[in-house]
Amino acid sequence: SYSKKRAIAKNTKMSPIKRHVTKSKYRSNASSSVTRNTHAIKAQNAVKEATDSVNQTLNATRVAKIEHHRNVAEEISRLREEWLAEKEEAARFNQEVENM
Repeated sequence: SYSKKRAIAKNTKMSPIKRHVTKSKYRSNASSSVTRNTHAIKAQNAVKEATDSVNQTLNATRVAKIEHHRNVAEEISRLREEWLAEKEEAARFNQEVENM
């Protein structure tokens, strides 16, 4: 049965693919391809602008986060220095009290 199908397929002549020239709202023609290209370019530009906007937002967020960490580190350093100065002052005061 399989060989019969194969033999039939070999013996059948296939007609070439016919191209339909009739106009249809589902097929493009030369005049609409310019419009389609214009729309495609506008869409690509819109995507690029949106991508740039998103990238700027993400970059600004990253930069703000780094700046915040830098500010926190500076504040911690300043508080540490104040704490050490107070600790040294307390030690000097205690030393003076002991010497009296």
